[in-house]
Amino acid sequence: MSNNKRVSNRTLRIKKEKMFIDGRWTESQSEETIKVINPADEQVFATVPRATREEVKHALEAAQSAQKKWEDISPVHRAKYLFSIADLIRRDRERLARILTSEQGKPLYESRLEVEGAAQNFEFYAEYARRIEGDVLPSDYDHQTIMILKLPIGVVASITPWNFPSATVARKLAPALITGNAVVTKPSSNTPLSTIELVKLADEAGLPRGVLNVVTGSGSEVGEELVTNNITGLITMTGSTEAGKKIMENASGHVAKVLLELGGKAPLIVWNDADMEWALKCAVWARFWNCGQTCICAERMYLDR
Repeated sequence: MSNNKRVSNRTLRIKKEKMFIDGRWTESQSEETIKVINPADEQVFATVPRATREEVKHALEAAQSAQKKWEDISPVHRAKYLFSIADLIRRDRERLARILTSEQGKPLYESRLEVEGAAQNFEFYAEYARRIEGDVLPSDYDHQTIMILKLPIGVVASITPWNFPSATVARKLAPALITGNAVVTKPSSNTPLSTIELVKLADEAGLPRGVLNVVTGSGSEVGEELVTNNITGLITMTGSTEAGKKIMENASGHVAKVLLELGGKAPLIVWNDADMEWALKCAVWARFWNCGQTCICAERMYLDR
């Protein structure tokens, strides 16, 4: 069988994914889809819905409704869901890694490391359940004390990039969920499948309806609705500096909290007492990890004379 024939057969098996809104897997009323392309052979192997603004609003409303009950559940109880998600990620590690490599293009070895990192994120924040503490302070007035409580923000909008589609979404979802927030997450249109697969596992773990939602689509429509909607209490976004500036501007309309992880210019410094052979290996790894498509890849080097 020729290579052309094999590619032709693959293109016939295009997987059609859905969004997850209010506990239901659904297609978009727009009936439009976004193609997911394998960068290794540039073949379309999956599609995801192109959400409308109304569908994003529906997801936010579902999260808002579910959040109140989720907040009432004890952190230790919430942690059980996160531990379960971590176990399911490890159960499906190889499948998830292959999906990640297919949509993002990184070596399978690195995908396996990233998927394990996603599981560890859920474990780490599940263990934080017993560390959500407040303070009791003496007052300036007689017979009074001051009590400070740490309460959920409400609905969190999560916007993630294409370079680490499994790790970044886990790093946003886990802390939001353990602290009693509901989430609407939007993955990159280039790499939406890793997020969708993780949400499937959260659904399998029994996460209550509406607590976690995933919408797919463009930043100019889906992302903008997430950022400007008054329901959103916090926006956590990893991406470009340009996009971060736009999000901060749009979020100011209703004074939403904003957490931005943007582009950097990471240096690699080699001192005069360094092990040069080891430093060289580290430099190559630091520059070419994930094909150099990493916010902490070495962009410049400072070497002793």
